[in-house]
Amino acid sequence: MVSKRRKEKMSWSESLLYKYSKTYRQIWRNKEILEDIKAQNDQTQVLLQSLAEKPDNMPQTGLSASEFVSFLNYTVDITKLPPAKGKMRALQLADAEILRIFDEVCQKHGLQYWLDFGTLLGAVRHQGFIPWDDDMDVAMPRESYNRLFDILEEEFKGTDLYVFGKEKSYFDWNPFIRIGYKDTFLNLDVFPYDFYYKKVQTQEDKDILQQKMTEGREFFNQHYPIPDENEEKLTELRKIMSDYTANTVCENKIAEKPYEQTKPTIFKGLEDWAYFRPFYYDYDTIFPLRKLSFEGREYCVPGQYDKYLSYIYGNYMQFPENLKRHGDILISRLPDNIDEITTKLQAIRIK
Repeated sequence: MVSKRRKEKMSWSESLLYKYSKTYRQIWRNKEILEDIKAQNDQTQVLLQSLAEKPDNMPQTGLSASEFVSFLNYTVDITKLPPAKGKMRALQLADAEILRIFDEVCQKHGLQYWLDFGTLLGAVRHQGFIPWDDDMDVAMPRESYNRLFDILEEEFKGTDLYVFGKEKSYFDWNPFIRIGYKDTFLNLDVFPYDFYYKKVQTQEDKDILQQKMTEGREFFNQHYPIPDENEEKLTELRKIMSDYTANTVCENKIAEKPYEQTKPTIFKGLEDWAYFRPFYYDYDTIFPLRKLSFEGREYCVPGQYDKYLSYIYGNYMQFPENLKRHGDILISRLPDNIDEITTKLQAIRIK
């Protein structure tokens, strides 16, 4: 127990160390995170230095995830975190080239897209990858998405890029489009988004749309192919889900154009086997699209990206409780020649 008099004499860093006494041991165990955190001011520098220099004096008590996150949010400006290092950064830089190629394909063929999920969050918060993120996500309106498959196959001829599902791979049974690079786990996920037949405004209409999407997900699960089934089965599934969306979710009704005037609600496609949630957005939340920088290049993002991200993540300007990556399998199987692959990707230009 620390006496009241002792507390009064504590420096800022000492008092904070005392306040977060249960965090010492766990922070030291998270040395990679600790090393990546650059001090935002002199007081934080003192605190981090104290933790780094005196690990043997730290109590044995553990730290919950929420306590550790509280510590980080209290001491660190998340927007000023440095980029990832080592293999993670090598993977990210290679993935960034795939995103650049995808953007060039879309510009050439007049396809609409926007950065989605962690990639969008990275653009807004870090102007690039989230330091611990290891893949990329983009979204497309269904009309552009339906054209993309054949366009990519044509544009990727003569390269080692391909669309998962057309060749054997770890991600073979992916129901949405995923762009990859031969013999690697580099990938970019492309999620389709559909226009509802009207603008959803009342709570009753919102509840109805959510229920339709939830039931659609259950329908999808019933028809999803098991891994030993062939590509024809997966192609059939895409057609089944497309018909289900048009006939059941949208009730055989089509949103009137121009969308800029009718402003139909936009919802995430149902063909997502792993990360489905009934996401839907007001038209004005996404369109008109705007541009933000990601790893030194401008990409399309939702016009109201703050509203978009807040809907997905809540307060996205704080550390999440889970700093884990999608899976260490992506890093552990990173090719030794990843720098050579990145150079090859840099040479691919879509004209």
